[in-house]
Amino acid sequence: MNSEQDKIHVLLFREDGLERIHAEQTVAWFDRFAGPVKIETVDESISVTPDERGKLSWSELFTELGRIRRQGKVSPTTFIVLLTRTPNEKNWFAVQDDSEMRNGFIHVDDYRWMTNAPSEVISVHYVLKGIYNTLLAEKGVPWMHMIHDQPRGCLFDFCPDKRELNFKLRTADLCGDCLHVIQSAGIPDALLQQTVAIMEESRRLAINTGQFIEQKESFLEWPFPV
Repeated sequence: MNSEQDKIHVLLFREDGLERIHAEQTVAWFDRFAGPVKIETVDESISVTPDERGKLSWSELFTELGRIRRQGKVSPTTFIVLLTRTPNEKNWFAVQDDSEMRNGFIHVDDYRWMTNAPSEVISVHYVLKGIYNTLLAEKGVPWMHMIHDQPRGCLFDFCPDKRELNFKLRTADLCGDCLHVIQSAGIPDALLQQTVAIMEESRRLAINTGQFIEQKESFLEWPFPV
């Protein structure tokens, strides 16, 4: 992936009330570990109305993302990701629109009860996961069949029990089955290399002993505390 047309562009929006710093920290991971994925945070925050239970409707979120795409004349190849602070109706970490998979949202919360990794690491993880889901679907691969209900420590672990996400982040891996499917589908090595670099560095923040790992000079150069 060397040419501009090979880049994977992502526009990162945030819900009203979610601090901009979270979006900036998410983008910084992709700046630090350069590769085909290029993310831009959008200044505009998005207002969405929860239901009577205080939850966000998936369908209304997808309608809003579609509106953003149409009114902003966003390229059909660009991903639009909305970071939400309000829980969604099924309490999922992240969801994509089945009818327009380059639209999706990621829920941001305080997950310290289950992992040492900061919340932006979880957002980064699901940005990458959404990209893989989409690229595989566009190549005709039934990516939903790759999901593991029983955790393997793989990017495609479903994690119905949110506590399983900690194992997934600490392992920071792609299982052999999923890697075979991804490579057979022709997903570029450059994307895999960027993914591995990000997962390996973020793994340090998820493990209990991460605080004792000698930090490399590049690790010390983060523009914000992690």
